[in-house]
Amino acid sequence: MKVVVPFLVLLVTLSTLPVQALPPSGKSVGNFPVRDPDTDSPLFVVYEMLKAGVETDTGAGLKTYRSLCLPDRKSDPDSMKELEEKEWANLREQGSSYLIHDVHGFKIWVQEMTPGPAYVTKDTKKVYVTLKNQLEPEQRRGLFIVERDRKGEWRLRSVNL
Repeated sequence: MKVVVPFLVLLVTLSTLPVQALPPSGKSVGNFPVRDPDTDSPLFVVYEMLKAGVETDTGAGLKTYRSLCLPDRKSDPDSMKELEEKEWANLREQGSSYLIHDVHGFKIWVQEMTPGPAYVTKDTKKVYVTLKNQLEPEQRRGLFIVERDRKGEWRLRSVNL
């Protein structure tokens, strides 16, 4: 009985402490800047897509954006119309909010990436990237879903700005 009471007190005390939420399987990583990511990284697609959105030559930017999307997202005229009218227009309007430009060029600020860069392997099929809005940090974060295509290259599945 002497051992049980201190143990119960310790258990109750520990259960009332605030719990820090841990990422699932320890694979989520967050709060890091990215500048010129490797071309074989899912962050390259996000970075290049945002740069395409702020491109002064709209035609060249749209061409780059199309090349970064998964092939099944642009397989028919209706899909292409949706890409251009909704996503591309939204990217042109909101994309610059997620880029920082300084003397070294553009960089993005990743709030969370699941799995993180160190956990992305050749077998990884899908990555979720959440970016911080640089102009209005209290505004909605940008969410990007990047998947591998049939050739094993990273392509954009979804963007939500």
